[in-house]
Amino acid sequence: MPAVRINDIDIHYETFGTGKPLILLHGALMTRHTWSSQVYPLSAHYQVIVPDLRGHGDSGRSAGSYAVALLADDISKLIAALGFERAIVCGHSLGGMVAQELAISYPAQVSALILADTVYGTTTTFLETVQALLGWWGIALLPVERVAHAAAERHGKYNPEVASYLKREINMHARDKNNYLNIHRAALSFNSKTRLKYIDAPALVMVGEYNPPAHKQERAIARLIHAAQMEIVPGAGFMLHMDNPDYFTRTVLEFLDAVQRPRVL
Repeated sequence: MPAVRINDIDIHYETFGTGKPLILLHGALMTRHTWSSQVYPLSAHYQVIVPDLRGHGDSGRSAGSYAVALLADDISKLIAALGFERAIVCGHSLGGMVAQELAISYPAQVSALILADTVYGTTTTFLETVQALLGWWGIALLPVERVAHAAAERHGKYNPEVASYLKREINMHARDKNNYLNIHRAALSFNSKTRLKYIDAPALVMVGEYNPPAHKQERAIARLIHAAQMEIVPGAGFMLHMDNPDYFTRTVLEFLDAVQRPRVL
């Protein structure tokens, strides 16, 4: 599998198809394999690039703290290293945070944005901060295997493959607890709420029907990005791209077709 040396680590990635570049960014503690249902149908229309983010999968890990800004810089440099001026960027969860940061900090590189069940931050209100701190201590104190089991129980209700996938991916992080905690620190420290207004790229914000706790922030994200629209994916929870992959992929293709269609004056 190809890799590019970026910011002192190797970022591994796979490519499928030809055409305009479309980068798919996975969520925290997952890998590029989370997009297995999207890669082939999307690659019939686009050149699909699926990297493993820093600290995940086959990509390298670094000793210092992670931040979403660093992960976004990795992807910015990957886009340039692959010879692209601009790319469509789709991100789920942590990958959606990276996609937001990329569109804010490197706007010339993002032609369209797809945000799937992500957030603008976890500590933007007092209640969110309390919940985030409680969640952090649970993550820090519980064995990784317990967290993997809980995630599978919570998010694997609508597709049995999701439960086994999450257990397999999250349990891989039991080998390096420091890297595991670094990933969580990056997500918990992210806050784009006051900067979303600077995103100029057309955006699609997607959320699962059965993940109502996320609906409030997703609606806010769609409202704060001036060229955004929102779509609720039926029959899906947090892992919306796996719970209802056909609907997810079709919606992405319809959105991209609409924003790239020449305007009739």
